[in-house]
Amino acid sequence: MKVLEYTAVERLACPRPVDKLDWVTELCRDKRVLDLGAYDETAVELKEGTGWWLHGRLFEVARWVVGVDNSPLLPADGLETSARSRIVPGDILQLEAVPLGESPDVVVAGELIEHVPDPVAFLQGLSGDPRFAGATAVITTPNASAFYNFLLGFFGRESTHHDHVAIHSYKTLNTLCRKAGLVDWQLTPYHARFSEMVLRSSKPARMGVLGFERFVNTVETAFPLLSGGWILTFPL
Repeated sequence: MKVLEYTAVERLACPRPVDKLDWVTELCRDKRVLDLGAYDETAVELKEGTGWWLHGRLFEVARWVVGVDNSPLLPADGLETSARSRIVPGDILQLEAVPLGESPDVVVAGELIEHVPDPVAFLQGLSGDPRFAGATAVITTPNASAFYNFLLGFFGRESTHHDHVAIHSYKTLNTLCRKAGLVDWQLTPYHARFSEMVLRSSKPARMGVLGFERFVNTVETAFPLLSGGWILTFPL
């Protein structure tokens, strides 16, 4: 955690960006994992079995994974995703109503906080839940200063999901942590990945998307504050 002065020209030091899926997967290896927002409707449609679905990556390495999602496409009795993982219907803002059995070692919220109307209350709910005491929270979210979105602006476009109610920067994520009463947290940038675009593209177009991705990732490595998103971690 870095103490910020919130001046306009304050220098923000952060590490080089990582591959989000690899980084989160390794953190969950051999751990008991609670995966919030696990179903990810577009992931099930496109990414299942490709290695680009976070929940799928987690149940390959974790001791067990319980996912929670409020998608109307999720069966009422939940969905068994592997021999040691399942996704159950539930509200991530009312986790006290979700039976978990054992307490998790890691609580993952992948690309979720940007959908939450009150992110401060969400963070407080995680940090205040006694079932999560001693666990690690791992929250990933797009970057408000992402280089690829800056480029899209030249063409009158913006890459934002219709359910997003906010998009966060390095400083606003630090502000959320302060307001939630957290005392220790880390922010790690991650590389942009255009997996859905790749999977939906024809082979010639796919090569162009991957070439653009490599260009964007090169810029992100040189200027981490322009990375595709952030991984926020903190002890619970």
